Amino acid sequence: MPGRRKLQWCITLSLFLTVTTMSSGCFLVRLFQKKKSLKNEKVTSIKVSLSTGSPTMCPGQKDKLMVVATTKEGKTFTTERLSDTVAPVGWDNYAVDCFGCTHEGKGVIFVDKDPRKLWGKSVRYKATLIHKASLVSEGTINITYRCKFVAEHSGYKGRRGRNGLAGRTGRDGRSYSSSGSSARPGGRGRRGGNGGNGQNGAHGQNADNLSVRIALLQPSKSSAPLLQVAVRNISTNKTEVYLVDPRGGQLIIRADGGAGGNGGVGGSGGRGGTGGTGSPNGDGGEGGDGGDGGDGGDGGDGGSIEVVADPATRPYLRAVTFSNLGGQGGYRGSQGTGGGSGTVYSGGQEGPSGRFGQVGRPGRSGRSGPPVEIRYGSVRPTSMKPAPPPPPPSDDNPY
Repeated sequence: MPGRRKLQWCITLSLFLTVTTMSSGCFLVRLFQKKKSLKNEKVTSIKVSLSTGSPTMCPGQKDKLMVVATTKEGKTFTTERLSDTVAPVGWDNYAVDCFGCTHEGKGVIFVDKDPRKLWGKSVRYKATLIHKASLVSEGTINITYRCKFVAEHSGYKGRRGRNGLAGRTGRDGRSYSSSGSSARPGGRGRRGGNGGNGQNGAHGQNADNLSVRIALLQPSKSSAPLLQVAVRNISTNKTEVYLVDPRGGQLIIRADGGAGGNGGVGGSGGRGGTGGTGSPNGDGGEGGDGGDGGDGGDGGDGGSIEVVADPATRPYLRAVTFSNLGGQGGYRGSQGTGGGSGTVYSGGQEGPSGRFGQVGRPGRSGRSGPPVEIRYGSVRPTSMKPAPPPPPPSDDNPY
């Protein structure tokens, strides 16, 4: 018997692999294919570039590098998969260095979000073939501020309530003989268990209040002006600085309330137990009641956004928008269904089905923050040097 089961399992697995391979092409080949090593290849040159083909990146953007290696025979090997049958070159063949950016591994590079760390610096990347350190390729990243930035200071969304547990099925009635002197009536099935109530959704978090200062930054008379936007979170007292090119760039400053979590669904009632056999047959058990749905959580309130802009920025302020809406209330949880009657045999009576639970109440939407009004006043550009890190604790006062 164990041998037959093992044979059936092997046949089922073989059929599954055959169907999977036919439906998804060379998926399994790609899954188990090893990365190509260049250790034994006669590589004469390498070329590194951004996989998107564009040398331009925005602050806070990620991209992936691609390295193409060329051998003495004219063969090329790339870190990107160009077909399902040719394995890509593994990144363990290269050492990647990043200047003004961060290499997060496997060729993924990240440009810092803070423009003060990029200002006046050359952002470069370099790949070196570890099997032949003399083969090096470099590239330069052009930083652009004609991007869509988001300063996110909204409240967190409330958690969804847990669903109620389903009720247990009632125990079956006892069965007895239905003939002769030992005949007895079949036992009645037990009532099914009630479904659990759904949990209420959590309330959304209120957004933080913000203080925004907008200045005009023009590096030279011949260069286009940039908007320098400093966003200070009053609750945390932390400031983020953005540079926005108004010729296509945009900054959205959000202080929306978090949405309320949805209420959990009520658990369904358990089915009644089956009536036992006998003379006469027993009645089926009553179905359990469904659980109530949980209430939706209330949405959080939007924060206040106080804005002061230098008069010179007035023609370019369409590039900066604000949002401080109240969070949406969570949806109410659905009610649990009542359990069905237990099964009965000929002559037995079905028990009543369980009642449906109550639907939860929807959460209330949060209040929006006060209307955002821009006040004009003298605002000088802040220093484009990043703030120094906090000093380490001294030996005398380690805290």
